[in-house]
Amino acid sequence: KLYQTYPKIYMKFAKLILLFILFQTFSGTAKAQVEDQSATTYLNIEKYRQLFWDSLPKPVSWTNDFAQVYSTRERKSLDSIITDFEKETTMEICIVTLDTFCTSKERFEDLTLHILDSWGVGKKGINNGIVICISPGYRKIRIDTGTGIEKYLTDAEIKYIIDQNFIPEFKNADFYKGTLEGLQALISKLNDKLKVSF
Repeated sequence: KLYQTYPKIYMKFAKLILLFILFQTFSGTAKAQVEDQSATTYLNIEKYRQLFWDSLPKPVSWTNDFAQVYSTRERKSLDSIITDFEKETTMEICIVTLDTFCTSKERFEDLTLHILDSWGVGKKGINNGIVICISPGYRKIRIDTGTGIEKYLTDAEIKYIIDQNFIPEFKNADFYKGTLEGLQALISKLNDKLKVSF
């Protein structure tokens, strides 16, 4: 009866219903495809992170810029400072930048310690190495030290250097300047402690 009384209105209404059903079907399919792609991407990233953990790339120098935040000149500048300090003290400092593909935020600190141990930063038997890990993507920095450094640097002193020397320039997205100032503050503190110990 409705169709016979109002044929044009009925047809428009039927078309609207059909369009709505088609839209819901396609949007549901599209949503499912996006969710599938997101799940696949997540699994691939997790596999890559585990592979990075299990097969850490060998260090190329004192500065290992996996997040690509430094220029070649900047990397050489940081390396030169660390090389001079290592020659004077035998202490080794390794800088590592990590992008978010290398690790999850939750495992960032564990990865820093894993790098310190796996790369053997510091002289054998003395364990006088320091690893500075920086993640621009997670806005995190972690400094881990070998047992041979612990008598020279306390956790409180490391935190102070991070807060006062690294982070201010990191907030301005100047990772080189922040790293340079943090590295210099770290070396200065260690040199002061070494003079006192002698």
